[in-house]
Amino acid sequence: MKIYTEQDLPMPVLHDKHQTYDANTSARVWFQKLQEEVMEAHEKAVYYQLAGEDDEDRRAGLAEELTDIKTVCETYLNALGYDGCERAAIQRQVNEKNKRRGYLVPSTPIEKGRQKHESNHVNIPLSVVEDDGLTPIELRVYCLILMFAKECGGCCFESNRLMGEMIGRSARSVQKAIQSLADKKYITVTYTNQTQRDIYPLSL
Repeated sequence: MKIYTEQDLPMPVLHDKHQTYDANTSARVWFQKLQEEVMEAHEKAVYYQLAGEDDEDRRAGLAEELTDIKTVCETYLNALGYDGCERAAIQRQVNEKNKRRGYLVPSTPIEKGRQKHESNHVNIPLSVVEDDGLTPIELRVYCLILMFAKECGGCCFESNRLMGEMIGRSARSVQKAIQSLADKKYITVTYTNQTQRDIYPLSL
């Protein structure tokens, strides 16, 4: 049986390139950092999912970003005054709670088998196809929005940068296409805050 040491588990950090993390760090800074790491992991997850088959490099990249999220949480708990033993005790409590609720993953490893994700394929409304006023980039961005919205229950919240990388265009070009699609009533765009944007394709 492998014995896991402290080096194998999430360890708090004191600082990164931009910020020191301690008891004086504000809640706003903590959650900005957490949101930053979540968005980075989300982009890795999208690329990995769209690969459609085994891609160990993307899988490893996603795993590292997810572990970065764990590290932020571990660092926040440490700043709140919980030492390693106390953090372990809290984790045991959460594990026991999830066990009682039947939430835990079975102890038998789940077979790793991945197929092309069905949301790689979308149905484009005929009105969109027949619209000569749509530029090629607008059509491609619209297809991406449809695909991501299908995956996420009708809403796309991907960044301009991610969509631009997927079609070989700049984030600014994607933003212009999104604004044009909104003006033409093919999508609606809402902002929940300065960093969170939700896009709804009207065909869904």
